[in-house]
Amino acid sequence: MPGMILERCEDALEKYGYFAGPPVGTSMLPLLRQDQDVVVIRPCETVRLLDVILYRRANGDTVLHRVVGKRKNGYILRGDNQIVNEYGVKDMQVIGKMTAFYREGKEHSVQETSVRLYGFGWWLIYPLRCLERGVRGILGRICRKLRNAN
Repeated sequence: MPGMILERCEDALEKYGYFAGPPVGTSMLPLLRQDQDVVVIRPCETVRLLDVILYRRANGDTVLHRVVGKRKNGYILRGDNQIVNEYGVKDMQVIGKMTAFYREGKEHSVQETSVRLYGFGWWLIYPLRCLERGVRGILGRICRKLRNAN
């Protein structure tokens, strides 16, 4: 989310106790779709494994990613559509966490069994997704070499 939206989000959280807006980008696919879904962010006192949190990076960017681990130096975060982790996100960087999202006008709470299973399943198959991307990259290089050889 651009910095301008960050100010609106923090203002809304303070004034109304929640912020609702569209996710930006593709990092949380397939769960969240840009220009189709609306996420609901609320302030949070605790952050747990597999929560989807809105946080501010050191460069000022705001990001909505899933908590995939925690270390002494902070949270480990990753977008559902990514294989690279972000390390060391501190509590002071957390703006809030997603409590629900709307798709086609229907509310989906993060407490729904299907949403919780999705998050757990996506976290569980992470090694397979890394392997798949690696294999796809190798096959792509082989195909390019073969095309260039002809």
